[in-house]
Parts: sequence; C-alpha cells; structure tokens
Amino acid sequence: RFEQLLRSVPPPGVATCLRELVLLRRTDVKSLAVLSQMPGLVRIDLDGCDNLESLDGLQHCRLLRELRMCECWKVDSLSPLAACTALTAIRMDGCSNVDDLAVLSMLPHLRLLSA
Repeated sequence: RFEQLLRSVPPPGVATCLRELVLLRRTDVKSLAVLSQMPGLVRIDLDGCDNLESLDGLQHCRLLRELRMCECWKVDSLSPLAACTALTAIRMDGCSNVDDLAVLSMLPHLRLLSA
C-alpha cells in the first residue's frame, strides 16, 4: 500500500521533500489523507486511480500547480481544491460523478481545464 511505503522509506520526513507524485492506475489508492505529509508537491498524477473516493488531503498541497485525475470516477467533489490556489492545470476527463465545478472559480491561476 501507498501509505505503508511512505512510512517505510528512510529518512523520516522524506515525503516533505517530494515535488511530484505519480500514482498511475493504482487500485489500492482510496484516500489522499497522506498528502498532509507532502506540502511541497507541485504536480500530482492520479490518472486511473479508479478506487479513489475523495480529494480530501489535497488542501494541504498549497503549492500544487498541476493535477491529473482522469478516470477517477468515484470522486464527486472538488472542494479540497479551494486551498490549492496555485493550480494552473487540471485534467479530469472521465470524472463523471463530479457535479459542481464552482470551486474552480476560486483558482485565479487556472489556465487549463480538461473534463
């Protein structure tokens, strides 16, 4: 599991140094709560994480500039993105359960939205 991997990688605190996280087609990713340990992320790729249920945890990634979450069809809310005001690009093709895009108006630097 992703969470177990983070706890086992020495040295402690290495997650805070990460700038990019790629989790392609990981069926074991259901939650992003562990992102609270990764505030420096600027790019996250969650394409194909079809068991991901929520974006909760992303609000800790305030430096995030690019988010890919295509085919994350269980996600139904983008509200955690309100804190990610540095976002410039979001790709969320195939996220058919997201029904409210109002939070996107709170992202002043957003230039690319693919849905």
